[in-house]
Amino acid sequence: MKILVVGGAGLLGRQLMLQGMAQGHEMHGTCKDVRVEAPGAVWHSLDATDFDAAGALLSKIRPASIVYTAAFHVVDDCERHPGAARRINTDAPLFFADWCSKHGAHFTFISSDYVFDGKKQGLYSEEDETNPGSVYARTKRETELALLEKYPFSASCRTSVIYGWHPSKNNFVLWLLRQLKERKPVKIVDDQYSCPTLANDLAAAILALIRLKRTGIYHATGSECVNRYEFSLMACEVFGADRSLILMAKTPDLRQLAARPPNGCLRIKKLEDAAGVRMSGAREGLMKMKAEMEAEGGQI
Repeated sequence: MKILVVGGAGLLGRQLMLQGMAQGHEMHGTCKDVRVEAPGAVWHSLDATDFDAAGALLSKIRPASIVYTAAFHVVDDCERHPGAARRINTDAPLFFADWCSKHGAHFTFISSDYVFDGKKQGLYSEEDETNPGSVYARTKRETELALLEKYPFSASCRTSVIYGWHPSKNNFVLWLLRQLKERKPVKIVDDQYSCPTLANDLAAAILALIRLKRTGIYHATGSECVNRYEFSLMACEVFGADRSLILMAKTPDLRQLAARPPNGCLRIKKLEDAAGVRMSGAREGLMKMKAEMEAEGGQI
């Protein structure tokens, strides 16, 4: 199958490119700057919000499936630049979804646990009512709703705290470990819960959904609900970092501009049943990340 990954050089995009190639797919990836090593993959320089260029590229390669992993994901910056957030998180994915609809292709959108307000006790299911509390979250939810209404041959994967090894891009775990390596104390909150998601697992789940032509909304996260402080201590344990530099904090201490849901933990049974995949728990995922990093000769 010919698959286009919009944002193929990012953390999730890289895993999609690597795993897609390993499964025998013809993988095309877009990037704006850095490309990643994925032997046999085809790369295209593209700004996902340049719709003229995007249309020309789609007419050229005509993919059978598109995965939109690009995002404006710096949540506080989305509050400062709502127009840019909406163009990247809503307008652009709907452009690609519209092309898919017109050409019989499958479309996958990466959404977020932030579409919930986090007030529920326990795990959120796909049927629970959403209540996005930030510009970032609203742009994600608007895209979900438009896909459900206009583009039924599509899937939205709500995920959370994607982490994993990447040779040049950052994520929460790599940022944390690099701060600690430089002996910089970091404040980590213990009142925000989520299910951290190994990028490798998420990529495998998305490729399975594509292969099986699944549609609708799926919760696609790690299998374990932990708070950020607990997860950070696990990372220290797995990677041998100094946990004494991690300072426990509460959300108000950080004075963040955008609202964060206190509970972003999602039930993933629908995904596991539909795609036949198993998502890692937090410590297990961190150990897989470390093994991949060491196998590739990477360093923090």
